[in-house]
Amino acid sequence: MTFYLVAYLLMTLLSFAVLVIVAQQTGEEISDFDGLAKRSPFLAFAMLIAMASLAGVPLTAGFFGKFFIFYAAIAQRQTALVVVGVITVACGFYYYLKVVRAMYWQPAAKVDNIPVNVLSRLAMSALIVAIIWLGIYPAPILEALKGRRFNDSTLQRITAKWRFNLFAQTNRLARRSNRQDRQSVASFRVAATKM
Repeated sequence: MTFYLVAYLLMTLLSFAVLVIVAQQTGEEISDFDGLAKRSPFLAFAMLIAMASLAGVPLTAGFFGKFFIFYAAIAQRQTALVVVGVITVACGFYYYLKVVRAMYWQPAAKVDNIPVNVLSRLAMSALIVAIIWLGIYPAPILEALKGRRFNDSTLQRITAKWRFNLFAQTNRLARRSNRQDRQSVASFRVAATKM
């Protein structure tokens, strides 16, 4: 799960970096991406990598992220979750590739080149390399994340602290409220203890 969050962060940063630059020049609708490959090949390639990774195409970080999510769901025998996941991945694939189609196969409404400054180009290049690198060789990030997993005692401590805060808040509410509110707070406490 954490791998997917890291991968999703990289993919989202890259796609929004391209979106900000394109939006400043033309707009932020899908039609504003028409012919982007001719106006700015670098931006089109960066968005292609981001969209392919978000869709879960192999050799990108998004593929391994989705793979690990589905693997965990299958290991837990969550068949309904896997079915819903496959449907949402298919829908996402369709929408992500609409942007790619607009960039590479639609005629450009404008023919102006879109300038990209050096700092933006470097940042987007680093994100592209990271997305592809994690898609080809995810072992370093997996090793780094392996030691940070929660065990049962950590989860129990977090849950106990959450319950304590919940009871403290309900006690404060009970002192401030009238009798009717106290009855609803009591029923809320009963529900909280059953968690």
